[in-house]
Parts: sequence; C-alpha cells; structure tokens
Amino acid sequence: MQTINLFLARRYALLFYFDAVYAIYNIIATICIVDIGYIILNHLPFGRYIYAIGGNEEAVRLSGIKVHKYKILVYVISGITASIAGLILVSRLMSGQPNAGEGYEL
Repeated sequence: MQTINLFLARRYALLFYFDAVYAIYNIIATICIVDIGYIILNHLPFGRYIYAIGGNEEAVRLSGIKVHKYKILVYVISGITASIAGLILVSRLMSGQPNAGEGYEL
C-alpha cells in the first residue's frame, strides 16, 4: 500500500512540486482557478443563483430556481477545489499526512 502512495506522491509531485523553479506552476494554477471562479460568479446565471441562494433561499425557491440542484453543484465544486488544494499540499510535503492541513480552514 505504501508503494502505491509513494508512486502517486511522486507522480503528482511533478505537477505541483514546490521549488523555486516549479513554484510558478502553483501560482498559475491558483490564478486560473480564481479567474474561473470570478467568471462563473460574476458573468453567468449560475453565479447569480449562488448569490441569490445565499441571500434568501426561500425566495429563490419561490421564483422557480431548483435550489437543491444548485446547492449540490456548489458542494461538488467545493470538493474538487479542496482535492486540488490537497494535491498541492501533498506535493509540497512529499507525503500524505491526515492532519497536515490542520489550521488551514480559514
């Protein structure tokens, strides 16, 4: 089992390795994710629905928007971005520690 974990750590280390030379890839990945989030939230109906659900869920439901569907999509997007953050953290530490992200919640 440890061989598989070490193999995956080495494989993803090439993508997100934290070194002076490879730090630019982490910065580019972060900028791309932030830009995609900005475009989604400010220029697409999906983003307006998310803001509306956060403001008053009942009013959005009464206006005909499927609140449950959009809440699930937001949780899926949150999970995907958390997994990307986990890959970056694992590549920096070169190991998978279950409590490595403690204190990074905010």
